[in-house]
Amino acid sequence: VCVTSLSASSSTVPEAVQGVLLLVEDDPDHAFLVRRNLRALLQPELEVVHLSTAAAATARLAANDVRCIVLDLSLPDARGLDSVRALRAVDPTVPIVVLTGTDSDELGRQALELGAQDYLVKGQHGTDAVRRSVVFALERSKRQAAEQRQSLLAERLQLVLEASAEGICMLDATGRLTFVNRAAELLLARLSGTQLAEQR
Repeated sequence: VCVTSLSASSSTVPEAVQGVLLLVEDDPDHAFLVRRNLRALLQPELEVVHLSTAAAATARLAANDVRCIVLDLSLPDARGLDSVRALRAVDPTVPIVVLTGTDSDELGRQALELGAQDYLVKGQHGTDAVRRSVVFALERSKRQAAEQRQSLLAERLQLVLEASAEGICMLDATGRLTFVNRAAELLLARLSGTQLAEQR
């Protein structure tokens, strides 16, 4: 058996994002404006949930339906990057967009090193900046999840092919051998030995 190529279908339709976007902000006026802008963009794909403390956000994140977090760094129960660390400890895969009043290049660098997707300073960006950051974070998260699924499928496929009693090899578009399972190796070795014996 010879398989010439394996490729993922390019016509796959991406699934709509379902879940919650957490807005963690203790200033009710600012939260109202940000929430209104995000709801106009994200509904019905995501429900925007506003929380005002890091503890509430950490507990909500454990529900496993949060797809993105917009996070202020000045909260009643957390200062600086403590809230980022706490949220990443619960689920390091959920993207975090920091939206804070603290204008600090060093703090921004540290936030990105901890895994934040973006660092925005209140009052220094247009109304669409937060929405763009959230969209980019969601798209990046979906792409990473798809890549992980593809990698897992590839690993499972290789295990199945390796365990097959049939000889299986794969060639790329140029005809170069890219994969040979154990059964094929044994078969090719026997054929090679037979050809050498006949030449003698």
